Formats: sequence, C-alpha cells, structure tokens
Amino acid sequence: MANDNRDIFNYRLARSRTRETSTLTVAIVAASASLVLLVLYVQASIQVDTQSKAMLLAKYQSTIVISGFLFAALGIAYREITVNTIHKEDEDWLRQYLGLNERCGITREIVILTMLLIPIIAWSTILILSAV
Repeated sequence: MANDNRDIFNYRLARSRTRETSTLTVAIVAASASLVLLVLYVQASIQVDTQSKAMLLAKYQSTIVISGFLFAALGIAYREITVNTIHKEDEDWLRQYLGLNERCGITREIVILTMLLIPIIAWSTILILSAV
C-alpha cells in the first residue's frame, strides 16, 4: 500500500512539474514577444527620420500596441487558467500528501506574476506617455 501511494506521488509530481514548466515557458515566450514588439515600437518612434517611416509607424502603431498587450495578457491568462484548473487537482493532492498548507508557494507565485506583468506595465507607460 505504501508503495502504491509512493508511485501515485511520483506520477503526480512528475505530471505537475511538467505542466508547470510548460505553462511557464509559454507565458515567458509570450512576455518576451511582447517586449520585442515594445523595443521595435520604441526604436521606430525614436528613429523616425523620414516622412515615409513616420507614415509607416502611424499606420501600424495601433497594431503593434494591441499585439504587444495581447501577447503579454494571453500568456498570463493561459498560465493562470491552466494552473487554477487542470493543474489544481494535482497540486492539491500533493499538498495534502506532503502536509503543506494552501499558502505554500505564494511568494513564488507573486514573483512569477510580477515578472510576467512587466510587459503590460511597460506598454501602459508607453500609452500614458504618448497620450500626454
């Protein structure tokens, strides 16, 4: 019986860590894509030296901004939906098996979300400054 529980524990732990790693990877790639768009946007805004570049930037400005926000927001949404639905059952079982409380890992979650929110904060700052 103890071996069965240990096998279940190992299976759930492996499944949980794999899912956590993959969702975090998707969210980080989305945040990185958002930051790449932000850099391109800022660089294009600074280096507008001809009329054609200015027209091109004006034409695609809203597309770049919307894409940047969407990459960042959808990355966070994907991770949070996955962690709080599919991933929740395994995490709850593992916490119960190990005798951990619900607050275990809250600091890690705060750090991860803060890092994933950086692109949204950056885009918000750009939008606020461009509106002024």
